[in-house]
Amino acid sequence: MKINIGFMGVDPIAPTVELVKLAESCGLDGVFSSEHLGFHDAIVPSAIFIQETSRLEINIVGLGAASRHPGLLAMELASLAEVSKGRLRVQVGTGADSLVNKIGGNRARPLPLVRSLVKTLRSLLNGEAVTGDLPAGVFDGFALKGFDEERNMQPYSGYPVPIDVMAIQPAMLRLAANVGEGVVLSAGCSELVLRNTVEIIEKELKEIGRKREDFRISAVSYCVVDPDADKHAGNIQRVFGNYDPVGTSKIMTGVIDGEAYIKACTEDREKAVRDFITLDVMKKVGVIAKDADGVKKSVSMYQRAGIDSVCLHLVGPMDTRAYAVECMGQMKRGL
Repeated sequence: MKINIGFMGVDPIAPTVELVKLAESCGLDGVFSSEHLGFHDAIVPSAIFIQETSRLEINIVGLGAASRHPGLLAMELASLAEVSKGRLRVQVGTGADSLVNKIGGNRARPLPLVRSLVKTLRSLLNGEAVTGDLPAGVFDGFALKGFDEERNMQPYSGYPVPIDVMAIQPAMLRLAANVGEGVVLSAGCSELVLRNTVEIIEKELKEIGRKREDFRISAVSYCVVDPDADKHAGNIQRVFGNYDPVGTSKIMTGVIDGEAYIKACTEDREKAVRDFITLDVMKKVGVIAKDADGVKKSVSMYQRAGIDSVCLHLVGPMDTRAYAVECMGQMKRGL
């Protein structure tokens, strides 16, 4: 299983660069940079990570048609693929209403939107021209161009960029199996949800004749690693407090009483988060560990569920994160 570190785009960039360099030296597989509207973008940090590493896979999470026209996004991805020499992978989706609405984005009809975005990006990155009023954007013969050695303009031809789909609902999971190179699952999923999700995807892959080994299933987990990890668990609790209660009730099926949680949130959301997203719950849906053995124990849930790649989003205090990365490296060497 691939082990990656990740950042949510809310931290200063400079410390994350040092952690990414450490992750490469510790033998980890990649870095995930998430883009949440209103915070750091994920393109600029990823460009820095590419320049500061030679082996890590660079993943950009949360790209969508609401935040960028796919034509511009294809240009950015082509540039990053070139400088990374093929180490780039992206994860696309629709974004959260609470953030997308702030810039007038449209998430209506999410399935056609994501299908159109993946198809459009793939066409452009294959050097094809795109025309039409599509769900993902309006085009009129737009194409990426390059020059050959004689300075003759040619259709773009560069490194391939695998495109994963961010999904958790069954319909989007099946779409991911049909159009993506992989799928990325939300942080906070219970083991029951992970198992059911893998089952849905594998069934769809089999029905459409795709090989399971050619499709990557990735999961995200919030992560705190420190000898006093329990006292920092509030960092994870605060993140989950920003989640939509209905969504939380679904991804934590089998771990919390979803209906009771939703009802409690309508009465006093802060209290509901404290009462329901307890330390015990967080340990079941995240990584809260004292050392490498603790990380391994938590990550084993993803292995049991059939996950191919896990991204451990570092949310502990900044001065704990180098230790966390070192423990991840020790854990990976023992897998």
